[in-house]
Amino acid sequence: PSTHVRDSVIEAGCAPIKATIVPSGIDLDYFSPGPGPASSSFRVLFAGHVSQRKGVGTLLEAWKAAALSNAELIIAGSLPTGFDWRPHLSPNVRLAGHQTRSELRDLYQTCHCLAFPTMIEGLANVVLEAMACGCCVVTTPASGVGDWLKNGENGILLHPQNIEAWAETLRRLAADPSVAERLGRAGVRTAQNFSLKSYGERLMRVLDELLK
Repeated sequence: PSTHVRDSVIEAGCAPIKATIVPSGIDLDYFSPGPGPASSSFRVLFAGHVSQRKGVGTLLEAWKAAALSNAELIIAGSLPTGFDWRPHLSPNVRLAGHQTRSELRDLYQTCHCLAFPTMIEGLANVVLEAMACGCCVVTTPASGVGDWLKNGENGILLHPQNIEAWAETLRRLAADPSVAERLGRAGVRTAQNFSLKSYGERLMRVLDELLK
């Protein structure tokens, strides 16, 4: 689904000619811009399985270091068993738990940004979905978006374990939400390249080449 994955399989021994990139697609009729944040508070969303691999530890430490007032961090995703996250949470962090598809779309549409400090992905669909909904994306090159997410143009890329860089980025976006709005609008334009139809067409071209 991404150059990141292609490079990984080639490094593992796959012949380059056998590794072809076919990026994922999402339902752009469903994931589309909404009314935008309804609250005056700065709202940040994490969406995904709550784990260290997804960078939740980095995000919680960065959120604490940012010390934002009038702000909320929403953690949307299934919680792991056997570990109590509550002692690690600041007062303005909300554990929302598992979200339905429609609930997740509502969060994309009403949060200022998606913070996704993942350490490894193929191509994270939550990034594409958030961008399609106009939610500014802050993520890492490991999310598989390095081919088309340009830092400062249609999103923000940070190292997954640089807590101070994440904290400073959160402070900057909270201080000037218009930056998140600008990046979110650019993200919507980028996401139009990742429709389900485009995915199908890309896949069929690869299959046609294989059958020749």
